[in-house]
Amino acid sequence: MAESREKEMIEFRIFGLEDGHYDLELEIKTQDMKCILDCFSPGIVRISGSFNLFGEKLGLDVSVSAVAGLLCDFSNEQYSEEISVDLDLMFRLFDDEIVLLDESIYDRNSYFLKGNKLDITQIVCDELALSVPMKKVLPKYRGKDFTEIFPEYTKSGSGSGDKRKDLANKENKSENDSEEEKENPWGELKKLNFN
Repeated sequence: MAESREKEMIEFRIFGLEDGHYDLELEIKTQDMKCILDCFSPGIVRISGSFNLFGEKLGLDVSVSAVAGLLCDFSNEQYSEEISVDLDLMFRLFDDEIVLLDESIYDRNSYFLKGNKLDITQIVCDELALSVPMKKVLPKYRGKDFTEIFPEYTKSGSGSGDKRKDLANKENKSENDSEEEKENPWGELKKLNFN
């Protein structure tokens, strides 16, 4: 039995099913999901995988993906990147509630029963948010140093290309400037032209 449809919440029927393996294919519009980050809107969250129902245990093994609109930290260019997350969760079913077996991952407000369906919208939103990279870099700039991407901003006329030498030259220059200021505190004022 495969479930496939568009809807607002990420929920699927679990009660009333016989024990066994069930395929799961869902597509949800991000505009309708209140908990999702703005970088995913407008778009679609795709969930594909399966769940296994055995007695009072439910194993959920799905892959979640959505396209995020990001801004490159290096170049300030906008780009889109697909964010994918694999979820492997185990729940225990009771008559009127469901409990995630590893509650150190999520609290009870992250999932809940809605009639005979399990709603995992909050878990999916949280996992997608955690998977957005902290450092957002266009694929063509990944693995490159800033000096490789923008050489015009890194090489000055006095720069030698060696960071250690450039830093040593700056320190020597600042030491020479401070010695000159000690000798003649009015030197900078004499350089000004008031005419």
